[in-house]
Amino acid sequence: MQKLSLIFLLLFSIAYANTNVVSTNPTQNLQTNATLQKLFSKYDIKGTLIINIQDKFISNNVKRAKLRYMPASTFKIYNALFGLDLGVVRDNKEIFYRYHGEPVSIESWKRDANLKSGMQISQVPAFQELARKIGRNRMQSYLNKIHYGNEKIGKDISSFWLDDSLQISAIEQLELITLLSNLSLPISKKAQKEVIETIKLEDNNKYKLYGKTGLSKWDDSGISWFVGFIEINTTSNKIIYPFAFNANYKSLKNYAKTYGIEQKLSQITFVKECLEKLLMIFLDK
Repeated sequence: MQKLSLIFLLLFSIAYANTNVVSTNPTQNLQTNATLQKLFSKYDIKGTLIINIQDKFISNNVKRAKLRYMPASTFKIYNALFGLDLGVVRDNKEIFYRYHGEPVSIESWKRDANLKSGMQISQVPAFQELARKIGRNRMQSYLNKIHYGNEKIGKDISSFWLDDSLQISAIEQLELITLLSNLSLPISKKAQKEVIETIKLEDNNKYKLYGKTGLSKWDDSGISWFVGFIEINTTSNKIIYPFAFNANYKSLKNYAKTYGIEQKLSQITFVKECLEKLLMIFLDK
């Protein structure tokens, strides 16, 4: 894909000149987009992507965008937010989890963690410890406060986002990440800024990409998530485009294998191509 001229990018940016995205209800302003449908069909990906383009909400599959699934590791964004807002963790650099040699599923989890390092490697035991420190009552209060999906904790405070108790749709994910991207959640702005820094994936002179992936199950029946936003920088302003993506893990695995993409990056790679097509920009691969 060729890079577009700076002049074209500036013209596109002027057309959407607001520096902030104001959240509206996507269910009242959601449209099916043919470009997205073609991309999902091209790669045979079974899923949905919903994008907020200056309060114009577009998706390839509106019906699926309304279905709730387990959030898996995408909930770490909000687990971290609650912990910071409560003061359970002072900032994203404070070590809040100590590894004491217990068995873990992934070798990289055998370490102490702060929010930044824990988010980067999606360190489940660390965020389970954070949830226990927050506690059931305070956790429930925050779920209700931000209207997170079905707002259900279930029996276990340390795994409710991993055992199907808590569920959320792509539309609901988009509403929340839109608010977070503009520091507009009913949570301290300091906490929101700290969390945004933990989910930064790319940062260059053209754009910044923020997001968190998640996988509900490790077998072919799982649901893969990628929730975040891209911030396009121009000479005069910045423009934010929030998004929420989920897909059947099996179809993403086939996509990664067919096109030689690292499996753990498949959600990110696909969403970046969709953003390129829709926003007419060039993103690093």
